Amino acid sequence: MDKLSDQTKQNLFQTVIGGISIAEFEQWLYANDNKLETELNSKFYLDLISLSYNQKDSFSQLKDKIFQYIDINEFNIWRTKKLLNAIIENKIEFVTATRELRDLYFETDTKLIPVTLAVYYESELDDVPIPSEYKLWSDQGLQEKLKTVDLYRDDFIKDAKEFLATLE
Repeated sequence: MDKLSDQTKQNLFQTVIGGISIAEFEQWLYANDNKLETELNSKFYLDLISLSYNQKDSFSQLKDKIFQYIDINEFNIWRTKKLLNAIIENKIEFVTATRELRDLYFETDTKLIPVTLAVYYESELDDVPIPSEYKLWSDQGLQEKLKTVDLYRDDFIKDAKEFLATLE
């Protein structure tokens, strides 16, 4: 996948994680067919243009096709960076994000993410509710639990930035 442009990689990766809809992907594919025909492996390109994008299971089929051709390690690094940057930039709720990071850690065979980032912080916040659970708590109880987040957020961000620097 070395010869792929950054934009092509981004679109493939975003599609796999659901950041680009199947319709958007199909539109992008056909809008860039000349470029992609030379950029992609010929079998991969043929697989993509042959896929019926309006079937019920087309997203699953597309993901399967993409995973056959992308460098999974590069993909895992990309989604790790994406998640850590979203946390640092406060674009994702912190407790939810630590759980996603833990899941990503256990999904990847390489254990790319340091265990402190992937497991330690999440385990320390294990009893803190996520936003969808807030309504189950009294205001006072919720505020007490959310104080725990403030105890760990700055350290997490510092550790995340240090780790991201090693990936550059």
